[in-house]
Amino acid sequence: MNIKDVIETITYDALTILIPEKQTIMMYRVSKEIHDYLQSVKLGIDVKISKINKSPDISILLHKLIELNKIFSIRSISFTGYHFEGVTGEAIIKELFNDRHCKVSFGDSRASLPTHKAGCTITSLDFSYNNLDATATHTIAEALRANTTIETLSLRNIKLVESRGHEIIEALRNNKTITSLDLGRNNLDASKWENLDEDIDEEYDKYGVYAIIEDYAIAIANMIKENTTIVKLNLEKNCLGEIGIDVIADALRVNTTITNLNLSRNNLEEYGTQKIVDALYMNTTITKLNLSDNWLGEDGALVIAEALYVITTLRSLNLSHNYLRRNSFSSEMGIIAIANALCKNKTITELDLEHNKIGLNGARELSKALCVNDTLKILSLEHNKLGEEAAHEIGKALGVNTTLKVLNLSDNKLDKYGVHEIVGALCNNNTLTLLNIGCNDISEKEEKLVRDALRVNHTLTELFI
Repeated sequence: MNIKDVIETITYDALTILIPEKQTIMMYRVSKEIHDYLQSVKLGIDVKISKINKSPDISILLHKLIELNKIFSIRSISFTGYHFEGVTGEAIIKELFNDRHCKVSFGDSRASLPTHKAGCTITSLDFSYNNLDATATHTIAEALRANTTIETLSLRNIKLVESRGHEIIEALRNNKTITSLDLGRNNLDASKWENLDEDIDEEYDKYGVYAIIEDYAIAIANMIKENTTIVKLNLEKNCLGEIGIDVIADALRVNTTITNLNLSRNNLEEYGTQKIVDALYMNTTITKLNLSDNWLGEDGALVIAEALYVITTLRSLNLSHNYLRRNSFSSEMGIIAIANALCKNKTITELDLEHNKIGLNGARELSKALCVNDTLKILSLEHNKLGEEAAHEIGKALGVNTTLKVLNLSDNKLDKYGVHEIVGALCNNNTLTLLNIGCNDISEKEEKLVRDALRVNHTLTELFI
């Protein structure tokens, strides 16, 4: 059997090693045959350590990695499901930061490691989905103050709000190397403070929960103000609250480095949306903004629409899952306002409007915008219940538009007549490269129509049915 085939099929406990060409092996004890092959390719390998039943202690795996690194060039390591607690957790974290034994990186970094130096060169650190106690977060904070090599830091879903995580954020205020920071899904677990017999606000105030949340948000805001290297910041699903949004929006007014900002799932609603938009009027660096799943509603959509006439730096905007139209009987004014703004906007190249029940009138106005807009390249309208008439309008727009390259119309109840309109447009469109019309109950007859259209269309390279 070819050794490549062996590598793709062999599994071992706990340690996943990814090597080039999408080959994956799980290994704890590695055969000589695999050793020899990995040595022969002379390329770096990426390691992911996941806690599974009966998997070895992490300190054992760390020792194994040090041994492996004498043979292979380990490019990255990420941990999942381990408990970094107490004296043991502190010792392991210090060992990982120790510049003595191995050339190691963490997380998803693909950067090549220096070969002239024996010792750890950590370029990407990923502790997401792990249990970090206060001692562990304190140890990481102390290490970050001294570290000068980490470029990517992921602390996703580790309950930073509750575990003195603001220490880590404070440590990043003066950091000069980290360019990508993921603090997503660190919302507070309020269940431990809930009391069914008393008002929840009184319970929160009794246990000082609001003060904890406020301190956390202020720490993030201070970091945004003072850090001069972070380019990508993920704050998805953090319990920011109105005070948190206020201080972070204020910080964004003066920040000059962040280009990619994720604020999804923070219950911004109209108030928070207005605060962020007001900050963007002054911020000149953010080009990619994710506001998905924030209950923006029609009022929030109107705020965004007004901003699209003025802000000239945004390139990518995600407004998916925002109830821009509450239901089939609600006003479509929010969607229509955004569509009208796109007729004038000359900078947005990517727009996500998935799951917003945009309706026929909204689709009609978006189609008009597509006829005149010459900058939008990617548009997602997945799961908006467009139906036949809306598909007809979009089909007409595709026959005129000369810039759109990616269009997602999946799960929209298009039926055969709606599909006919879209497919017919392909005969005249020569710019679209990707089209997704999956999950629309397309019959074999409609599939044949698509194939016939592709004989005429020579630009579409990816089609999902």
